[in-house]
Amino acid sequence: MPFMRAVSSLSVAGISVALCVTNVWAADENVLVVNPSSKPVPVSIQGTSTVTGSVTVTNTPLGVSGSVAATQSGTWNVNATLNNSPTNPARVINISQVAANIIELHCFTHRGGSRSDICIRVSPEGRNAGVFTVPEGQLLVITQLDVTLTPVPELPTPSTVEIEFGHDTAAAIAGGSFGTTNVWLVTNAQGPLQQLKFTPGLTMASGHQFYYEAVTETEMEIYGFLTPAN
Repeated sequence: MPFMRAVSSLSVAGISVALCVTNVWAADENVLVVNPSSKPVPVSIQGTSTVTGSVTVTNTPLGVSGSVAATQSGTWNVNATLNNSPTNPARVINISQVAANIIELHCFTHRGGSRSDICIRVSPEGRNAGVFTVPEGQLLVITQLDVTLTPVPELPTPSTVEIEFGHDTAAAIAGGSFGTTNVWLVTNAQGPLQQLKFTPGLTMASGHQFYYEAVTETEMEIYGFLTPAN
């Protein structure tokens, strides 16, 4: 870049003095700024950039828009708050009672056909646990029935057997009430063991006992579980 030189004279007390003033514009040069890690230079990133090392975000909350891809690495810790109030209590399961809520019942009809005795409960060890009554405050949900047809040599074997299933309170049964609530047909052509499965299940009220009738010798296994009535 050019520079300018200006020359002027000054007379002081009879003495002439020549003054020379020079204005100089230096040419453009690169400037090196050295900033230590303790005094970093703030920068503003525009567009896409790759950042390495640790990054500290000081603004809270951090606004995020669009989709964020997250890949789990190691164990995630999630903070959750459980709102458990008297008007909206959290439902819990007593693990020690889960096995006790599984129900297996057994009953049978005699040769020639009959009404079965009241179904008994089968203990986890496979023993007779006595006549079963759905406990107070609970429901029995029946999910499966196994019906075994037992041929009787001296009697003709029917091709189709009607199973009349019933249930009622102990007091009603003791008074002679044996109503039929469900009827199923099983056939010998499908084999001696017939399985009837129910989804989501047959719900039986608390205080009820169970029985069934058939025209030939049969056995029935009832499978289900207990659940709170409310």
